[in-house]
Amino acid sequence: MEKKDYSMVVLSTVLLVSLGLNVMPEPTHYCDSRELKAYCFSLSETLKTCYTLPNNKGGKRCSEGWKELIIAPEGVETVQVDANGKIWECEIKEGKINKYSNCFSGKYHGYLGEFI
Repeated sequence: MEKKDYSMVVLSTVLLVSLGLNVMPEPTHYCDSRELKAYCFSLSETLKTCYTLPNNKGGKRCSEGWKELIIAPEGVETVQVDANGKIWECEIKEGKINKYSNCFSGKYHGYLGEFI
């Protein structure tokens, strides 16, 4: 193998590995005051620090405490509902929605009956 070919193999391998390691997971929590979302491996006891890396490392602070980000699960059939100044995605079960249908709007979650 020529030196040029060897260099290309090494460069390609390094590039593929670095791309694979830089894929960030979807956010799991949000901070209202900082308008920030983050993937939290764990939270501090006070809920004010979100650890973005394993073993309680990479902490991000939120003065009022991190809250869980609730979004509609993938693959769930939904319908859009405009209520209370927000667009909600409400789950359809067995082809129907009712006052107990789960609805999601960004970081907010509720039941359809609470909005209408």
